[in-house]
Amino acid sequence: MSGLFEELKRRNVIKVAIVYVIAGWLILQVTDIAFPALHLPEWTITFVIALVLLGLPIALIFAWAFEMTPEGIKKEKDVDRSQSITPQTGRRIDFVIIGLMAIGIIYLVVDNYVLDGGDADVADAKMPSIAVLPFVNMSADPEQEFFSDGISEELLNLLAKVPDFQVAGRTSSFLFKGNEEDLRVIAEKLGVDNILEGSVRKQGDRVRITAQLVKAEDGFHLWSETYDRQLDDIFAIQDEIATAVVTALKETLLGETVEPVAIASTAAGSTEAYELYLKGRYQWHKRTPEALALAIELFKEAIQLDPSYAPAYAGLSDAYQLSIDYSDLDPQTATAKAEEMINRAFELDPNLADAWASRGLLENNQNDMEAAVSSLLRAIELNPNHAMAHMWLAGTYRALGDNLNDLETLEKAHRIDPLHPTIMGNLCFQLTSFNRLDDADAVAHEMVQMHPGNGVGYSLKGWVAYRRGQVGESVRWYRRAHEIDPQRIVGYRSLVFNYLDLGADDLAEAWLNEVRRVAPNDFATIFGQGAILEARGDFDALVAHAQAIFERFGVGVWRIYVADGLMRTGDYEQAREHFERGLRRGETITTTRENVNDIVRYAAALQKTGDETLALRFLDEAFGIYEGLQSEGFVGAFGNLEMQTARIYALRGDNVDALAALRRNVAHGDRGTSRWKTDYRLASLHDNVGFLNLIAEVEAELAEQRAALETEGLMSGPPTI
Repeated sequence: MSGLFEELKRRNVIKVAIVYVIAGWLILQVTDIAFPALHLPEWTITFVIALVLLGLPIALIFAWAFEMTPEGIKKEKDVDRSQSITPQTGRRIDFVIIGLMAIGIIYLVVDNYVLDGGDADVADAKMPSIAVLPFVNMSADPEQEFFSDGISEELLNLLAKVPDFQVAGRTSSFLFKGNEEDLRVIAEKLGVDNILEGSVRKQGDRVRITAQLVKAEDGFHLWSETYDRQLDDIFAIQDEIATAVVTALKETLLGETVEPVAIASTAAGSTEAYELYLKGRYQWHKRTPEALALAIELFKEAIQLDPSYAPAYAGLSDAYQLSIDYSDLDPQTATAKAEEMINRAFELDPNLADAWASRGLLENNQNDMEAAVSSLLRAIELNPNHAMAHMWLAGTYRALGDNLNDLETLEKAHRIDPLHPTIMGNLCFQLTSFNRLDDADAVAHEMVQMHPGNGVGYSLKGWVAYRRGQVGESVRWYRRAHEIDPQRIVGYRSLVFNYLDLGADDLAEAWLNEVRRVAPNDFATIFGQGAILEARGDFDALVAHAQAIFERFGVGVWRIYVADGLMRTGDYEQAREHFERGLRRGETITTTRENVNDIVRYAAALQKTGDETLALRFLDEAFGIYEGLQSEGFVGAFGNLEMQTARIYALRGDNVDALAALRRNVAHGDRGTSRWKTDYRLASLHDNVGFLNLIAEVEAELAEQRAALETEGLMSGPPTI
């Protein structure tokens, strides 16, 4: 046996085995990291392991039977042992072993002390996370449900103000109201580790609140308590519960006893006013015209009972502002009343996060974007878990052309309130703006799964289909949204534009009338009417429509709308004047991300009025901005950034690049050929053979989609309600 061992050493078989084992181990480590990152199937890892194992005996047999010589590899039996260089070969293998061992040691150090250490640091620094599920109403009167919901929401708000605490948003948490699903499943969907649940029993002037804090992973009860108090002590009870929860979570996280962290509500008031406020918020969250009207009345009653109760003013402001989008309340009237309520809230409590958020939304609606950013950041500073403030801030960044911050802020809002339908809708929309259509579709799919009775989820599926150029499929989803919830126009108002793309302006008008029936003041009715008039070539009527809107609202964006219509009627001087008055800030017109699309319109007016040099300067500035946006991965809110560059090329007279950009635009889903034909910025292309051929290709595809819809009976107006 010793002779065999000596021969194995002489032939370097043992050293080859050591090299193979170390090299094989390194290969498997790389495989384990790289293959999942490359999204390779799991069987490929198994295949590599099998190859490594099978290769070992082959390598050993090869080392035994063959030998390295100065003339190359020879069979061992053919080598004169007196001329053998196996000792020198062995030393070379020693160096290989040392090198491989060094690589292995470096890998182990990095893996165990750098990477794992970093993960440990992250885990140590991980914020305590919690969701407050709606407390169960145990009162004899089911009408008291608003009270148990309100208690839950106020506890959530108190916890959300604690620094370094991640608190799931109200809408997502309340989605599981009355749900018997396993707490581990709920926690996973909400992205939290702990759950606060409980019950409320209200009888006369007394209230009993039972609360328990549960570790979701194993169901372990970290803390529980029952409070039996007079109703006029409700604010103190909420503060006690929130303080106890924070203390319990910190003790669990740190593994040691900590001093209780006192949490106090910043907005105590009369019990009666508080109850009315809770009822108002209960209705406000429903976001329907009827519920918002009731919320307004409830907030007003709360203010009448306690004129010093600041949250009621903030709630009333929010209700007025949401009514602009969800009801037929006149926008100017709603905005004026909202501003009055916000000012009063600040007089009473300048540190109320809800008031800062409401002010930021108002400033956004008033087109004062810089002020809106400041107000919303202050709201988030006061309450880092204010999901709506994050969402409204994202929208403000979008208006400023700061798309990366828009998406990042929306993703933060989504982490806070992952199942909030409005946040999901905004996130889906912005993901498509970065051409992340699969991610957007995943959000839309989850929305349909978690909110099957909400038409918005189906409309998101419709939007993603539209961005893929699947206009027919988009129609199917939008009509499904209307079928489920005909009162929620956000779910189906895009049908106006879908049917225009399909060449059915009569159906577009029928669906516009349906939108107008539900929400006559919605901005979609304004743009929808304009799009129909444009498709019909009725430009005089389009100008009259735009003039009426401008006279009604009187802000710069509507002056641009008028100028755009005047360009189509050939009244270039008047159009230029309107553009300049709408775009000028102080004494100058500056090209920014916020106004870049309008700058291209203005450049067309400059060309038509003989100012070619200035037009080209603005076109160059606009093109630079579009290049910057594209470098960020942004493809346009409607996937139409390439359309914007095509317009610039066309205005410069570069039809070859204009057509190339249009084809890329089609690849990004645009099928709106009816708009291309009347677009004055593309005028140099209108008789171009390549342009006409592209239109013919797209319209042939649309004809197929239209035929399929006709077979299904979907080339029709809304059903009679």
